[in-house]
Amino acid sequence: AFSSLESRAFSSLESRAFSSQESRAFSSLESREFSSLESRAFSSLESRAFSSLESRAFFSQESRAFSSLESRAFPSLESLPYPPW
Repeated sequence: AFSSLESRAFSSLESRAFSSQESRAFSSLESREFSSLESRAFSSLESRAFSSLESRAFFSQESRAFSSLESRAFPSLESLPYPPW
């Protein structure tokens, strides 16, 4: 779903914050769950706020809850105008 350039930046950024175990579960599970339309909206709109401001609070606090609990509801919640986090 992600383009080759976005996937490199996304995986390189995520791999540092996520542990080796979480990054595998996230990239393998979520890449299937994202549709082509959701990935465009997510990467284009959210990547700016996500990588700059949200990354510090998101990775440190939310990464555990996100990978374990939110991964099930994430694809359905992503269709909303604003993501839940």
